[in-house]
Amino acid sequence: MPGGGPDDPPDGRPGWRLTSEGNWLNDLTGEIFVDGQIVAVAAAAPGSDATAPPDARPGWRWTSEGGWLNDLTGEVFVDGRIVAVATVAPGSESTTPPDGRPGWRWTSEGNWLNDLTGETAIGGVIRTPQPAAQGVESGP
Repeated sequence: MPGGGPDDPPDGRPGWRLTSEGNWLNDLTGEIFVDGQIVAVAAAAPGSDATAPPDARPGWRWTSEGGWLNDLTGEVFVDGRIVAVATVAPGSESTTPPDGRPGWRWTSEGNWLNDLTGETAIGGVIRTPQPAAQGVESGP
C-alpha cells in the first residue's frame, strides 16, 4: 500500500518525506498523506510569510525583523491583523516634519530647517527668521 511505510511514499512524484510525526509530506507541493489520501494543504494566508503582503494596497515591504510594514501608512501586520502604529506629535522626531509644506529637512543639530522659507522648528515650535539688522553706513 503506497504511503504505508518509511520507504514507501504515497506516489512516485518527487518531494515526499516522512515527518517526525510519522506522516508523509511533499515539500514541493505542500501536500500531506492522511488516512490513505493525498490532501492538498491550503495556501499560506496573505501576510503570514514574505511571499504575499497582508493586502493589495501599495507600500508593504518585508522587514529584516521578519514582518510586514507599510511605509505609506505606517501600519504593521502583527498576529494576523493590520495594526496602525501610533504617530508622534508633528515635528517631535526626525521622521515627522512639523507641517506638510515642502522644504523641511532634519539637520545634524537635531532640529528641522525649511530650506524654502528659512524657518526652523525646535520642540514643535516653528520660528520665522528675523530680517538681518540693517547697518548704518557712515561716511568720511
